[in-house]
Amino acid sequence: MTYFVAYVFRGEAEEKISALRNDIARTFDVHEALRIPPHITLFYPFDTEAENIGRLQHDLDKLVKLITALPLSVVGFKPFDNEVWFLDLEQKAELHAIKDAITHLIKSSLNIVDQRRFSDVYFHCTLAFRDVTPEKFEAIGEYLKDRQPPIDYFVLDAVAILEQQQDRTWKVLSVHPLLG
Repeated sequence: MTYFVAYVFRGEAEEKISALRNDIARTFDVHEALRIPPHITLFYPFDTEAENIGRLQHDLDKLVKLITALPLSVVGFKPFDNEVWFLDLEQKAELHAIKDAITHLIKSSLNIVDQRRFSDVYFHCTLAFRDVTPEKFEAIGEYLKDRQPPIDYFVLDAVAILEQQQDRTWKVLSVHPLLG
């Protein structure tokens, strides 16, 4: 099975971000981003046997109880490589430290050999990707140009493990609350 670890937006923030993502998907016929709940990736997708996830959940529970919830600002919209639009987030050192701790935990807990470079990560929440043609990319940029982000800030207060389903969508498998 394939999994990844992320902060998954919940409540009003999730509703507002999803509304924007759905509007972009309908308006520009770009639906790939909707396969995954609005999130911030903290450890990239990895394959492991389902029986290993219980140990990871246990280890992650112990780790996150040592991490304080982190308030973060949303600073606007931004693109990657003329094919991705995302919510641009404040890039705090504490967020990188959380990612580093989770990366170390997963690699040691599951014996994952790092096959990707994940040290120069730029934290974001994807709005549209993969099925964005150059024409759609430009149109989405125009659409976002005069808009405000759907939220101004949020508190990263939990970490989730997501599991890929047979239809290539992702579902939250478990949520692990951070300290206060």
